[in-house]
Amino acid sequence: MMIRRLARLAALAATFTMAATLLPAVTASAEPSVQSQLSSLRNATAAYHNLGAAEADGFVPLLTCFSDPVAGGMGQHYFIPARMGVVSLNEPTALVYEPHNGRLNLVAVEYIVPGPSDMTPPRLLGRNFTYLSALGVWKLHAWIFRPNPAGMFADYNPNVRQCP
Repeated sequence: MMIRRLARLAALAATFTMAATLLPAVTASAEPSVQSQLSSLRNATAAYHNLGAAEADGFVPLLTCFSDPVAGGMGQHYFIPARMGVVSLNEPTALVYEPHNGRLNLVAVEYIVPGPSDMTPPRLLGRNFTYLSALGVWKLHAWIFRPNPAGMFADYNPNVRQCP
């Protein structure tokens, strides 16, 4: 009886020792989930619902408003030139605003990396960037403030108004 109890305790101790040894290694190498990353990104950019706050932090208008009659709206981009080519989760290159009744409403963010079409695509949020040959850039949208039936990372959003 005593030997059986000691054997169980030894087995239990071995199991805890193995778990304690392996758990830190598994935890240290685990990537945060995409949903967790998107939540972090929303928190990092929430202040930019106020366009004045975005401009105060250096965001300036980029090109004109984009929309597609079939795919939907995209919006007006504001970007920080120094972030062009930088891929950092909580520092998107551009903020995307939907024009509505003379106001701009924050609907998405975008990451932009200039480069040739034959380079290895940048990757973020579990996705490869897609190439826009007209501008010679790799890009990734994240519709973090407006649901997109076409997908979180689609270029256009049918729920966003067309440009005026």
